[in-house]
Amino acid sequence: FFFFNDTATTEIYTEQIVGSVRCVQETGQLAAVLLKRNVTNLYLDMQENDRVFLKNVLLERYFIETSGNARKSIGVAIADISRIDLPQGQWNDLLLVISAKTSANESDQNKEAGLKLLSLIIECAGETLDSHFQELHGFFKVCLQDKNAHVQVEAFKCVLHMLETVYDEQHVQLYSDLVEPILTILLHLVKEQKEEESIFLGFDIIMNIVEGSSKLLDNVLPNLIQYVLSENFLLNKKLSASIKECGL
Repeated sequence: FFFFNDTATTEIYTEQIVGSVRCVQETGQLAAVLLKRNVTNLYLDMQENDRVFLKNVLLERYFIETSGNARKSIGVAIADISRIDLPQGQWNDLLLVISAKTSANESDQNKEAGLKLLSLIIECAGETLDSHFQELHGFFKVCLQDKNAHVQVEAFKCVLHMLETVYDEQHVQLYSDLVEPILTILLHLVKEQKEEESIFLGFDIIMNIVEGSSKLLDNVLPNLIQYVLSENFLLNKKLSASIKECGL
């Protein structure tokens, strides 16, 4: 059953996710993991109505799922489908749903979940989002200024993944005004020694951008290097060795 490779299997997994609200939580988690493993291969063989149904169910379930692991598995399945659909000009309302779920009147939990989903989509299908760069820029600018610190951090991670895909000169100019708020959040995390995983991600992606062909960081790189070599970072005795190492 778990490895039966046809569209009927996807339908079974989808039914399990839909019904997991009323079933034991483990059933929903297992169904989500199995769907994540199979959805890419099976999605193309599904009828259009079944595709629409599957996408609606996944999005709905993602935002009400209480298990972090199950939600992430569903999110990966959504990201895999977006990699197929977005280049074809399909499922454009996916970004509209995420935008709505991260609006000012939504709960902080929904905002964080929406940004985590967008991060997965960018990691999986970032190269297909060119036509959405303009609208995403405005979206990111708002989220980076959110009053909730956890939402800010999720926006920070999301924008970092996005910046890795920005190479076109026009897009570099557009996204250059997000570099300063990104660095502000990164340096705040370093100062507070919180969210080490986010700090590591920040320095890792900054290094990838510097080593790539993008000129996105050209204006801030000297100041960033000076900061890393200062008493606030490298010479800061209170800062953990692992954070110092990733900065170097």
